[in-house]
Amino acid sequence: MKYLISLLLIFIIGLNSCGSKSPKNDNNKNELLKWYGKEILLPKEMEIRSNLKVIKCPDLFSEKYKIIVYVDSNGCVPCRLVLFEWRELIKETKRLKIDVAFLFYISLNNYQIFEQEVLKNKFEYPVIYDRDDRINQLNHFPKNQQFHFFLLNSKNKVLLVGNPIGNLKLKQLYLQQISK
Repeated sequence: MKYLISLLLIFIIGLNSCGSKSPKNDNNKNELLKWYGKEILLPKEMEIRSNLKVIKCPDLFSEKYKIIVYVDSNGCVPCRLVLFEWRELIKETKRLKIDVAFLFYISLNNYQIFEQEVLKNKFEYPVIYDRDDRINQLNHFPKNQQFHFFLLNSKNKVLLVGNPIGNLKLKQLYLQQISK
């Protein structure tokens, strides 16, 4: 437990590394603390696709760890998702034989741009088409998109919050945690 608290504190320090004390930084800290240890409810009766084809993938939810990626229609979807980097992280966890599922909940008004990115990046990992935004309705995610990425334990409790893609320190924290 002390280890997890240490990881959380390292992440909070990382968010505030610019050294400025601002209300925004305080809000980020409060948001992180709010999510730490919280159970994320995962809707499972969803449309799952791989290579843009509907598939059945029941074991996707049974891994020891889960990395949740929630993407909605706000902002630039390809900019936030960076599928080729996720593909590399998935390959790395498979190479290391880490028991982790990547759950990409995609809730968009128009899936065409996302599907173009899937094809362009040869992203073959299953994604969940959350057409009714059910995961967000169940969990009330923050508006700040940097808090739409979660590492969960086997009981779906939040261990880490934040996007490990493009943040080497956070990626290392994710890998350290799921390598246990």
